[in-house]
Order: sequence, then C-alpha cells, then structure tokens
Amino acid sequence: MVTGTTQAIVELSSGRKKHGFILQEIFGVLFRNPPFVVYIFMFILAIFGLSFPDEWLIPIRPLANANTLLSIFTIGLFMEFRLPKGKLKLVLKILTWRYLLAFILASLVYFFLPFPAIIKEILLLIFFCPMSFLHMIQAIELGNDKALAGLTISLSMFISLILMSIIVIIL
Repeated sequence: MVTGTTQAIVELSSGRKKHGFILQEIFGVLFRNPPFVVYIFMFILAIFGLSFPDEWLIPIRPLANANTLLSIFTIGLFMEFRLPKGKLKLVLKILTWRYLLAFILASLVYFFLPFPAIIKEILLLIFFCPMSFLHMIQAIELGNDKALAGLTISLSMFISLILMSIIVIIL
C-alpha cells in the first residue's frame, strides 16, 4: 500500500497520472523501491528460518533508530493546518478512499478469514494505520500542493488514532 497502491489511488483521485492503476506498473514501482525489496528479502529469510548474525546488524542500527525521527520530521516539515483554497473536496476524497478500502479489507478479514482473533486484530490495526510519510514524497513528486499533502497525512493520523483505539477497545 505504502509504496505503490496508495500512490495509484492518489493519482486517480487527483487526476495527475504518473503511473496509473496498471498492475504491471504498480509492481514496477514496488520492485524499484528499496524498502519493499528488503521486506520481501527479509520475508523470504524468515520463511526459511534464516537470520543475519547480530554483529552484521550493528552498523545498521543507528540508521534504523533514525527512521522514526526522520519520518516525523518529514511530516512535520510540511504539516500545515491551513486548507489550500478549494482543496477540501480532494482531501476528503483521498481520506474517504483510504478508509473505505481499509473498512472493506477489515470486514473481509474479520468476517471471512479463519484466522485466530489476535491475527485478525493485528490485521485490522494495520489496515487503519495512518498514512505513511512516503505519501508526502509521492504527493510532492506528483506535483501536488505540499500543504495539502501535509494536511491530509496529519488528518489521517488523527482519524487513524481514533479508529485504531476503537478497534482495540472493541476487540
């Protein structure tokens, strides 16, 4: 979602097509994205029960620890609580699509998949997570207003916090 699919949704919503919603192009975006490739690689290692020795990870730890700070910094850099003129409709459209798809996926997982309750709860929380800071980069890359992207991501944080809290309370 973070590195390709959501970008396609934003492109479709904003009318600024860079990649479109062509499955082959989405996979192209995904497999050119280093974090996605690393996730796939690590997933394969986990399936086979393999891991890196701790000594190999020591040089990477400072970078990993800085990730959260850099993400919050990037969002904060562009966060403005002013609404660009005439853009409320676009913000609402993006957020509506985001949470509508999350609700549909959550419903499918919760009611139709035979997972244990804890797995379902974790998946529901994942579906309703806030938008990633990578969306800021993608929005700017598509030529969207920085303030609009910052506001949309900031609102998604508040909405997701409320929805994720409700999920935890109910489940």
